[in-house]
Amino acid sequence: MPEIITSRQLQAEFGRLVLSKGLTLSEQEGSSAIRSLCGGLTDWLAAGGRVEIRGFGSFGAKVFEERMARNPQDGTLVRASARARIYFKAGKLLAERVDRSKDKTDDK
Repeated sequence: MPEIITSRQLQAEFGRLVLSKGLTLSEQEGSSAIRSLCGGLTDWLAAGGRVEIRGFGSFGAKVFEERMARNPQDGTLVRASARARIYFKAGKLLAERVDRSKDKTDDK
């Protein structure tokens, strides 16, 4: 299994999963479903919402206000602009499954 999965690989994996369940879905429909899901998550987070997928995890954005900070090189004060940071918190089921799979790879 690759360490990083691309959008195209995710779409292909989704297609294989659908076929294994005996459902039919064209590659274009599968790609559209993945793009729609990602687009919906992005729109919701951009609007300041929080997305929770039970068992998988939750996505959210933390907003940091503008503040004064110090330049670590010379100690002068600089203005740090306001920004939002996206976070992901793994759900219990996901964390447990990843821990189990890590244990299996550590044993080898």
